[in-house]
Amino acid sequence: MRLPLVLFVSVAFLSCAHSSSTPKDEPADEPSREEAPQAGGATIPETPAGEKLEWFLVRINENGGMLSADEVEQNFSPSFLEQVPADDLISTFKQVSQGLAPLRLESVTEQSAHSLIARASSKQGPVRLNVAVESEPPHRFQGLLISPDAQ
Repeated sequence: MRLPLVLFVSVAFLSCAHSSSTPKDEPADEPSREEAPQAGGATIPETPAGEKLEWFLVRINENGGMLSADEVEQNFSPSFLEQVPADDLISTFKQVSQGLAPLRLESVTEQSAHSLIARASSKQGPVRLNVAVESEPPHRFQGLLISPDAQ
C-alpha cells in the first residue's frame, strides 16, 4: 500500500502561496550547513524558507522523522497547527520518513525569501515540496505541502 503523498496542508497553501523565540545560533544537535542533505546537486538557498527546507530534510532523512513537541512549537506557526495538530504532525513526520526517505533534492525554485518550491526524488518517485514561512522571525512554517511531482 502506497503512502499518501499529500501530507501537510496549511492555510497559506489553501488560500494561495515560529511565535516562541529561538536562538539565532544552531543548537548543538543541528547539523551544520555543510553536513545538511543536499544530494542531487541542488543548492538550498540561504533564506528563511531554505533554512526550513533544510531542517525538514534533516528530520526526514537523518532523524527517522522523529520530532519533539518543542520542535513542533518552535518550527510551525499557530495557523499551521490549527490545520494539522502537533500530535498528527509528529506521527506524519514518522510516516513520511518511513514512506519516502531518503528524499534527494533535485531542484529548488525560490518564489521569495519566504517561499520556495523544491523537487526531490524519493523511494516512491518524484515529489514536490512547497514551503512557506512567516515573513518575520522566527520564520516558522506557515505551509508545507508534499505532493507527487508529475513534471
